[in-house]
Amino acid sequence: MRTKDLARYLEDLFNAQIGKCFYTDLEMAWDLNPSNSRLHMEVEKLEPRLGYTAGNIVFSIKSVNSLKGYLGLDAFLAYIKASSHPFRNKILKCKKRAMANETLVSLAINFK
Repeated sequence: MRTKDLARYLEDLFNAQIGKCFYTDLEMAWDLNPSNSRLHMEVEKLEPRLGYTAGNIVFSIKSVNSLKGYLGLDAFLAYIKASSHPFRNKILKCKKRAMANETLVSLAINFK
């Protein structure tokens, strides 16, 4: 993907997510204020083995991206389902929210 196309794709993705984390639906922080560090925005791979490619990336808050690590989306959701993580209920609804978002669907995000 050319740099110009990637920049446009990321802009469309950010707008589709309305500046919110794909997993938690929490507003992401742009600033470098340490008190907001767990809400800092990061680009996240849904399936790590597929790399940073169109359809496999979403924006996420740092704390969830770190928690997910190298797990694929379904493995991460299974892990969260068995946990008592404070964002558990929000994270478990990420696929449902994504499928209801026509713009995310049109960007061919691989969340199914």
